Parts: sequence; structure tokens; C-alpha cells
Amino acid sequence: MVYLIIIFLVGLIAWLSFSYSRPPLKAENGINTLEKQNLGGVDQWVSIRGENRDAPMLLFIHGGPGSANLDKLRQQVPELEQHFVVVTYDQRGAGKSTLSSTGYSDLSIEKMVSDAYELVQSLKERFGVEKIYLMGFSWGTEIGLTLAERYPEDFYAYIGVTLSTH
Repeated sequence: MVYLIIIFLVGLIAWLSFSYSRPPLKAENGINTLEKQNLGGVDQWVSIRGENRDAPMLLFIHGGPGSANLDKLRQQVPELEQHFVVVTYDQRGAGKSTLSSTGYSDLSIEKMVSDAYELVQSLKERFGVEKIYLMGFSWGTEIGLTLAERYPEDFYAYIGVTLSTH
């Protein structure tokens, strides 16, 4: 019986994560998209939200690996969308991008960095910006620091966020 309850709860959580609907932004010049982008040959889900599509862009690289966090930053710090166009994505093997992944061999740091760099280049071209802000959380700090070190010309600043036990 316990196993049936666990299977039911896992199924419910999976269904809710794939069917979650994002509330619209109220600003006229805002942007609110959830789209699939092919990064490194793998479809990955990308969220782009902000009250002013002309605001500076902030790419948030979540923790993990394997952790689904498309809405983590929006839930914890919604004020960021008042000042930035906030981009988050489920990395290969995580959340909505899990089904597109080809297996655990795709979860190397190098592939994650390459995917993120491809996303940065796509965002810069699409929105006509020279640089963006970059934020890494937990595992995402490894990817973010590597990006900032390799491609400093693409970023205004790098922000690293870690958890504190105090």
C-alpha cells in the first residue's frame, strides 16, 4: 500500500510540474514565454520573463544537476522581473528537459557549459544585446564561473549564490 501511495505522489508531482501554468505579467512591454530550445542537440525548456522586455537580461543557472528549477527564482525573488528580463531553463536531464536527454553521459560539466554558452549567444542575438548578467546557484555556480572565465566579454557581471547553514 505504501508503494502505491509513493507511486501516486510521484506521478502527481510529475503531472503538476509539466502542466503548471504561469501567470501573465501585467506590464504592456513585458515578456512571458516558456519555450523549447535546442541546445547542444538536446531540447531544453527556457523561461523568459520580465515587466520590460528592454530591461537588462539576467540568465539564472540553477542548482542540480538534475534539479528542476524553472520557476525557483521567480518564486523566491519575484522583484527581479521588475528590473531584468529573467531567463531560466531546465538543463539537460532536469525537469521539463528530462525527456529530451539521451542519458547520464550527457550530464558532464563541459556539455552543461556548452549548452549555457549556446543559450547566451542565442539570447544576445535574439534581443540585440551585447552583454547579459549571469547568476549561478549551487551547482549552477560551477557552470556560471566557467562561462564567466571563458567568455568575460559576454557578461556585465557574474553573481554566485550558495546556501548557508547559518
